[in-house]
Amino acid sequence: MWGSFPCPHCRKMVRVRRNYLLRLLRLLVIMAALFFVMIKLSNLVRAHIGIFFTITAGTVAGIDEYIMRFFPATIEPAPGGLGVS
Repeated sequence: MWGSFPCPHCRKMVRVRRNYLLRLLRLLVIMAALFFVMIKLSNLVRAHIGIFFTITAGTVAGIDEYIMRFFPATIEPAPGGLGVS
C-alpha cells in the first residue's frame, strides 16, 4: 500500500509506514547468510546451486511473511494529509 487513504474514524489522511526497504534488506542478509552456510557445508549445494537458491529464497520469504502477520503494519499520518470533507 503505497498511497494515502482516509482514516475511517477521524477522516484524516493516513498511510502504511514505509518499511519495505528495511524488510527487503533484512531478507537479503538472512538469505545470503543461510546460503553461504549451505554452500560451505555441502558439495550437493554447490552442484545444484540454482535449486538451493530458489528453496532458500522461498523459505526465508515464507517465514518473513508469517512473521509480518504477527506484527501488523504501523499506520502513520500522510505528509500533507488535510483530510477528506
